[in-house]
Amino acid sequence: MKKGSRRMQYLATLSETLVYASAGTVMGWASPMTQRLENDGYVNADEVSWLASVNNLAIIAGSLAVSLMVDSPLGRKWSLMAAGVPLAVQWLMLGLSSNPGVLIAARFVAGLGVGVATSVGPMYLAEVAEPAVRGLFTTLLQVVQNMGILYMYALGPYVSYGGISGACVVLPLLFMITFCWMPETPYHLLSRGRREDAVKSLLRIRGKTDPDGIQEELESMERAVSEQLRQRRNPLEELRELLRRARHLRGLLVAGGLFFFQIASGMVSVSSYATAIFDSVDAGLDPNVSVMLLAVVQIVVNLAASLVFYSFGAGPLPWMTLGEVFAPEVKGVAISLVGVFVGLLVFLFVKVFPLAAAALGDHVVFWAEAAFAALGAVFVLVVVPETKGKSLLQITQEMDHSSSQHPPAASDTSSTDLK
Repeated sequence: MKKGSRRMQYLATLSETLVYASAGTVMGWASPMTQRLENDGYVNADEVSWLASVNNLAIIAGSLAVSLMVDSPLGRKWSLMAAGVPLAVQWLMLGLSSNPGVLIAARFVAGLGVGVATSVGPMYLAEVAEPAVRGLFTTLLQVVQNMGILYMYALGPYVSYGGISGACVVLPLLFMITFCWMPETPYHLLSRGRREDAVKSLLRIRGKTDPDGIQEELESMERAVSEQLRQRRNPLEELRELLRRARHLRGLLVAGGLFFFQIASGMVSVSSYATAIFDSVDAGLDPNVSVMLLAVVQIVVNLAASLVFYSFGAGPLPWMTLGEVFAPEVKGVAISLVGVFVGLLVFLFVKVFPLAAAALGDHVVFWAEAAFAALGAVFVLVVVPETKGKSLLQITQEMDHSSSQHPPAASDTSSTDLK
């Protein structure tokens, strides 16, 4: 049988990296730009904290919209495409005004785009990429997101406000131009009753021309989608289903726990105030150079982790598991719920960070973040399942089997009726 090609998978992933790079510029904006705006007299200290954190409240709204978007006729592809619009609009707003209200509004708009992109992105990738390369592609998204942060760190201190907006708006525009040519996922097409289109999409994604070469994978997808359609409910019913069954609750524990420890270990709060943190210490190095070195270290560590640990199944776990650990019938509402949780956590940690550092001292905050990082490592070892090299159906079945090892609660008596 003729071997297929992964060319389309590579192209779709590379196109998707553009929206992640754009999300990275949003995440990296606060560190250089809030201090610069404050020094130039455009904003005060309270407005700085809102500029650094308000986009995370908008991520909640974007994540909630995902549950309605991904299973609608928009599908995974056009839902992800939609994320490019607010990511482009916010740069126009930032470039055209220095009014604090407009700046805060622009950051909120940016958060909508980030919320949709980071929720739909893993779902699209999980349904398109083969198991053998899915983890590698997910790592690439994380690396490119950090490159977007570095890009913003490099521009922020040295380029005019309008120049920064012009240099950054290119990313979401290029994403929308290139991603519109990418295929919709076969899972979504099958769920809409478009089997012929699903066959064409899967052939294109796998680089094959003979339908017999994808028959086994297509049948596996059809079984998964058939089960999804049998269980399909409105979002409120999906939420009840999500909270009722042990296998779904375990997925929430895995995804929510990974994001909690990642955020609590200081990843977002430190990067949001990196320039101010380095400026407060006499390290003998320009703070702007220090934050760029910080971003470079993040990129190198992500790449090294991919090369060293993927043989053990490790990777950028939160983003990867978001598209893997939830059964199809609850995936939309589950990802939205996790997105709300992440948005609230990031907003809380970023908003409180300067207050906690001022009240307790920087050293106390950093030691607390280090403790959370250590606890996170234990959580991964004890709770997180292995998903490397497995299909989405296999992962779902193993999550179901693992949950059934424990006696179900009174409200979970049907947790194994789909086995």
